[in-house]
Amino acid sequence: MTKVMVTSDCSPLANEALAHACSLAGALGAELMVVAIQPDPDPPLAGEFGYIPSMSPAECLAQEQSLRRRLECCVPGAQVRW
Repeated sequence: MTKVMVTSDCSPLANEALAHACSLAGALGAELMVVAIQPDPDPPLAGEFGYIPSMSPAECLAQEQSLRRRLECCVPGAQVRW
């Protein structure tokens, strides 16, 4: 096995899975790939009519940077590719 892939949204449960994936990848000498799942920033709307405001580019960038920092904290020394 050369690669281990795990998903993460940086929640406490996902961090537990990430720790196991790190251990497995280390034991196998495999590359660890983390697929970051970013929650939908807008709550779902019910009913026939609704307006969902779009996110500004600055808001998208801020969310990306926040998620990147959280992943780097979860896997110290990891190379995070976006």
